[in-house]
Amino acid sequence: MKALIVKAPNQLEIIETPKPAIGPRDLLAKVYYCGICATDIAIATGMSSFVENGWVQYPVRIGHEWSGIVEEVGSEVTEFKPGDRVVADDGVPCLKCKTCLSGNYAFCPNGRSVGTVGNYWDGSFAEYMALPAQIVYKLKPDTDLMEAACIEPASIAMHGIVKSKAKAGQTTLVIGTGPIGLAAVGLLKAIGVTKVIMMGRRDSKLEYAKKMGADVLINNTKEDAAKIIAHETQGTGVDVVIESSGNADAFKESLDYVRSSGKIALLGFYEKKLDGFDIDKVVLNAIDLVGVAGMPNVAITVIDLMESGKVSFKPLITSVYPFARVKEAIQKVIENDGNRIKVLVEF
Repeated sequence: MKALIVKAPNQLEIIETPKPAIGPRDLLAKVYYCGICATDIAIATGMSSFVENGWVQYPVRIGHEWSGIVEEVGSEVTEFKPGDRVVADDGVPCLKCKTCLSGNYAFCPNGRSVGTVGNYWDGSFAEYMALPAQIVYKLKPDTDLMEAACIEPASIAMHGIVKSKAKAGQTTLVIGTGPIGLAAVGLLKAIGVTKVIMMGRRDSKLEYAKKMGADVLINNTKEDAAKIIAHETQGTGVDVVIESSGNADAFKESLDYVRSSGKIALLGFYEKKLDGFDIDKVVLNAIDLVGVAGMPNVAITVIDLMESGKVSFKPLITSVYPFARVKEAIQKVIENDGNRIKVLVEF
């Protein structure tokens, strides 16, 4: 089968590699779509703290946002069959250690990230993926596989919503107009959050937030964000901040937007240390800070909301490239014209 690897920073190559074999509890899926993530770009360019810290072991077969169709199942797999449409988590637990056997496999000490750092599991920029059936999710037979490739980043957003306890009747501020932040807007409205404010730096990307259901748009390069938020919340501040930009200054400013005893969920990698962070604001105002990363089973909620029609991720897909042009697609994302949201590769 064909697969894409990053041999070293700025060295991408399409290779021929054997189709992966599966064990009794695994399944093999044909990949149909794979999204290009900011982490993929960081590994491809080498411009990341992950690379600087030695966490990336080149060569890497990148990719972790994918959808596909089951082609083969292991002898002990009963919940899937060939022809099923599927997506999967982006971390592979060992399923053998005490942590996994206790059911808490999200924190498996032997876990392997799909297509990213450390002793990684081969990523999804390939014609086939082999994975433990336990981390795979079945979709309805008519689910759009193109849209389904957005489920993984949307699951990060959903986990942030769950940890922040955002709910109906509240006002939530989302910072960052990337795929995760924009997915968060749609998911917040899908679960009934009363008012969703989106903050970003580009009017063109804020228009996507409007499509996803945002009630208030703020371009913080042109407008007084604090003044607008005070007006929208009668001076109390928002109940929840979903900070997905990965911008250290945006995080520090979020302390001025959230109400006392409110919550701030951090969904981005910040890539640098924080200077000038006023921790006393957190203490005095009893603000809860929660860190968010991928988590098993969160995708179930995202799939239910998407398949029931309560949220659609189709507005986030700005371009689709055939796999033969995957290197061109990645280069386009690196160049970043400022208007793209989610770029997919089609197999």
